[in-house]
Amino acid sequence: MLITGRQQEVYLRKLLSEVELSRCSLDELLGRLKKRLLQIHDTVRFRTAIPTIQVYVMDHTDNEVLKMMLGDAEVLTDADRLEASMGQTIHRRKTINCGVVDPSVVADFDRIPLQYLGFCAWTFVEGRGALIPANQNMGVLRWNGNYYAFSSPDAAYQFDQDPEKTAQLSELDSVLPAPPKHCLDLFYF
Repeated sequence: MLITGRQQEVYLRKLLSEVELSRCSLDELLGRLKKRLLQIHDTVRFRTAIPTIQVYVMDHTDNEVLKMMLGDAEVLTDADRLEASMGQTIHRRKTINCGVVDPSVVADFDRIPLQYLGFCAWTFVEGRGALIPANQNMGVLRWNGNYYAFSSPDAAYQFDQDPEKTAQLSELDSVLPAPPKHCLDLFYF
């Protein structure tokens, strides 16, 4: 019984030392992040126009902090996302509920009024307001007289499974935070 108690004590001491090391590391990272955010705040405060180089200057320590915070997550730029979806198309055979509008068939394809200002409708709702640019060159889906663009064919097929869920702005009130939805509504006034 005494041996078991001592083993548990040693185990708990190891756990406590690991927790303390983690806390110190977290405190250091939070301090560096706070310092960087204060630098950005001081740069942009009271200014109407700021060169991006002043805000987005990242030194070696900033990269380390971002890598530690993101882990193995891959961060794509809008250009990377659009490039990855180039050459892909939304196939009519794979859609059930929505019609597919092909850009090569419609004469004034650029003038089609897209919902969500041309951002991917599926990621807008499923990402709780995430504004990911859509690639209209893949085609757009038509449902209930409205046109929806997507960032990938998979997102379009997900939308097609239940377009009512994504398309109804009344349902978005409970899904999305207020500012993105109201900004999109203001655009149409």
